[in-house]
Amino acid sequence: MKLSRYSILILLLLPLTTAAIAQERGESLALPSHGMGTAAAWAADDLNHDSDSVLLLNEIYRKRIERYNRFWHGLIPSQVKLQYAGSIGLLSAGMGWHYGKQRRIWETDLMFGFLPAYDTRTSKLTMTIKQGYIPFRITLHGNWQFEPLSCGLFFNTVFGEEFWSRQPSKYPKRYYGFSTSVRSNVFVGERFRYQIPMQKRRRISSISLYYELSTNDLYLVSAIPNSYLKLGDILSLCFGIKYDFF
Repeated sequence: MKLSRYSILILLLLPLTTAAIAQERGESLALPSHGMGTAAAWAADDLNHDSDSVLLLNEIYRKRIERYNRFWHGLIPSQVKLQYAGSIGLLSAGMGWHYGKQRRIWETDLMFGFLPAYDTRTSKLTMTIKQGYIPFRITLHGNWQFEPLSCGLFFNTVFGEEFWSRQPSKYPKRYYGFSTSVRSNVFVGERFRYQIPMQKRRRISSISLYYELSTNDLYLVSAIPNSYLKLGDILSLCFGIKYDFF
């Protein structure tokens, strides 16, 4: 069988055409494969980004909870006091908070006292807000410690209709220079502290015995022009015991 020149030409060009078509199909098939790889990479990046966001949110939440717990834990009283005398009532008791460094302690106390009737018609209730500072402690023997200086100030008030913070109108203007319901006081004192061993602790961590000398604003102002007033006339002495919870 004889082939025309056109048939021979077609036979020669057919392999080249087939290869071109195959190559074109291979490239077209490779394109979706390349696109799928890119999409997977993007998905992985999104997943990593989401994981980082979740971790960041968890860290923010954890820090918020820690601040929340520290705030409420700070409101829990860390000590209680029982006191005899000291210009805040014959007997007084209250709770407080201590904070600061181990050897430099600040204390804040809220105390309520009982004042007997004596020469008045009824007994009275007092309230005191007290701020103290202990600059250092000295270790004695074993678990005993000595605090040679405790100092600070406190404000106390007596509840009753006969005490006022503003001068009543029945008195001449500036007849009284001080409020009769609120007294500002300063104090100094010393303490002996016993640290309870860790294995024996149940509810308290330490016990302190203390005494304090105090005076108030009215006594100090009265002592300046009145030289006949002695130191014992303007000072008040108290004794007390303090229990630390932690």
